[in-house]
Amino acid sequence: YIEDDKELRDSTVKLFDNFFKSIDTASDGVSGYEKYKARIDEGKEPYDIVITDINMPNMNGIDMCKQIKFLNDTQAIIIVTAFTEIEYLNNAIELGVNGFLSKPIDMKSIKKVFYTVGLV
Repeated sequence: YIEDDKELRDSTVKLFDNFFKSIDTASDGVSGYEKYKARIDEGKEPYDIVITDINMPNMNGIDMCKQIKFLNDTQAIIIVTAFTEIEYLNNAIELGVNGFLSKPIDMKSIKKVFYTVGLV
């Protein structure tokens, strides 16, 4: 889960704990991509899902997703955003993003998008 707001990241991880045995986190797109690439380079299975914010420092979520999709074009990705700008959404759709969560995130919306992605 990649989110630059520490408080939001910590509180959302508590919600995600209901669905996953382990959750890796990162504070921006650069560190998120580096963690993803290191996992692949170590020969480990890709993450079940990547959940990322769009607007972050150092590398935004869209650019990070492009790099992840270059490494693994089948990676499931969910975008979390407070934005409604059509450009961001179009870029995410073109990348093949599997779902969207709107901030603030709640359990009902998590279940709905996880069901759509096939995680629940």
